[in-house]
Amino acid sequence: MDNKQIIKEIISITLTVLIACTVFVVCDVFFKLATWNTYNTPSYSLKFSMLLSIIVYTLFLAFTKKTWKATLISYILIFIISIINQLKVIFSGEPLYFSDINFLSQSGDLIGLVVGNVSLKFVLQFIGVIAIYGGILSLLTFASYKTNFELKNKKIRIPLIILDIVILLCLFIPNKYTKELYLKVFFNTDEYVDFDSYTTNLGFYNRNGLINGMYGILLNNIFVEPENYDENTLNNMLDSAKVETEKYGKPNIIVVFSESFWDIDQLEEIEFDKAITSNYNSLKEKGKLVNVITPSYGGMSENVTFEVMTGGSMNYFSKGYIPIMSLYSRKNSENIPSIVKNLKSNGYITEINFGKDYYNSQKAYSKLGFDTYREFIEGKSEHLSDKYCTDILIKRLEQKSNTPLLYVMATIEGHMPYSKDKYDNYDISITKSNLSESMNDTVLSYAQGIYNSDYQLGRLYEFIENFDEPTILIFLGDHLPFMYTEDGKNVIFELDYFNTDDELLNNYRLYNSQALILSNYEEEIELPEYIGTDLLLNYVVNQLEVEVEPYYKWLYNTTEVLPGINKYISFDKEGNLYAPTELTKEMNEVYENRKLMQYKLFINN
Repeated sequence: MDNKQIIKEIISITLTVLIACTVFVVCDVFFKLATWNTYNTPSYSLKFSMLLSIIVYTLFLAFTKKTWKATLISYILIFIISIINQLKVIFSGEPLYFSDINFLSQSGDLIGLVVGNVSLKFVLQFIGVIAIYGGILSLLTFASYKTNFELKNKKIRIPLIILDIVILLCLFIPNKYTKELYLKVFFNTDEYVDFDSYTTNLGFYNRNGLINGMYGILLNNIFVEPENYDENTLNNMLDSAKVETEKYGKPNIIVVFSESFWDIDQLEEIEFDKAITSNYNSLKEKGKLVNVITPSYGGMSENVTFEVMTGGSMNYFSKGYIPIMSLYSRKNSENIPSIVKNLKSNGYITEINFGKDYYNSQKAYSKLGFDTYREFIEGKSEHLSDKYCTDILIKRLEQKSNTPLLYVMATIEGHMPYSKDKYDNYDISITKSNLSESMNDTVLSYAQGIYNSDYQLGRLYEFIENFDEPTILIFLGDHLPFMYTEDGKNVIFELDYFNTDDELLNNYRLYNSQALILSNYEEEIELPEYIGTDLLLNYVVNQLEVEVEPYYKWLYNTTEVLPGINKYISFDKEGNLYAPTELTKEMNEVYENRKLMQYKLFINN
């Protein structure tokens, strides 16, 4: 082979790799344009997309021998995936998954349904974007045809096919070790958690791109049997589970997940002209204040709701996993235990209302056992008020019968962003601060939301206190706020309260919220001072005159040893802090048993 031929081969191979990479690039650009996505895909997320593009392309090349044929097949495949993804986003608000094989077979019916429910202008725009996308792919295919490279040598083709298939098997059938490795390499989970994009799976795709987003969801949906898993041992634990507590009737249970509620009056470097949480602090004398560890900081509220309602722990899922969206799409997920179903079997009416459902969670909550699901935001503004939500709750209580009610409400007013123009009028002002002007604006916006929530808490309890049915109110701040300024700085990381010399204390304060438990009758339910959100409602329910399944009795009995833990911090019943890797032997044993039990009941059901 002369030098010219060698150069020609090198150029052809280089073009082949570049064409393979354009498969991803064109797909990702189309996805960003079609979803109005302004995220810049991080470099670690490009790794998998590029790798998969090259592997799939070279596999097609090895089978077809010619680059233009491999290019054509690759582009047709990615074109179909892209279009079906956009149709699914339009139809359901959720992106395409590798598991959505059945979705492709329904695409014809779906197109008719979508077209029948959107304007002609939108349809024409959508068709126009598809035409441009298809035109670009056609031009690239033609360019590949004109610069065609043939791979004729069987000694290269056969090993290439084998190598590509082996790599694909390793990527798509990972074990528990490679799964964590892939999450680290392709999603940088050790260092980065995107609190903004994890509010929906579509947000996760926006951050990571279509192909890598699909792969990330696939990884998070793969579960591997833990070490030391023994079904008989776990069954024996459940069979022997008993709870001996005082029983306090069957009161109504009202659970309020107050968006990002936190007692900001604790801060020393910021002062306001009036108390922000006056009702909250005065009501501590009438009820019980419990320090909780939440699984989330800044976002992913649905994971907190999952823990409270099921007793399941986010510790045993990968970072970024959202059970409400993923776990409950699995086969037999209706068999997963929930406290809601236990209350329902004891005669409770079960209802859940959201200020705004960012998680497309209606089907999941039906599987949890809720009779009624509502979203408050219909016809309302994005940041609809806590007053509006509280009005609906009070009206519901006024109309109820004597049947006990579990009513869960998740508010939205306290949700980020916290810009100064979020409120037309402010009832409070900052009188002292060592922060910048933009940070003060962010803090003021957040504090006004808390001030409003606090007022509605006082109003709600005043109604419950005079309500003629026994009622328990559990008021919980779902997580601390992610207080971004308009120039992208997070105020939390500038506050002395969260930046002490004690790293354990810093982690604790970041994930420590509080639950205020109030009732309108004399009996006082026993509550620990420290507990995790996964154990909170279960601890209350085990003291009522309701029969719960053995899992919740067993879980209740573990609270004495390990009352609260997330991926970053833990405490014992006295509030002593531990890193999760430094638990006592007894605490670690409980932690491992909970993991095995959760696999049995939530995954292997």
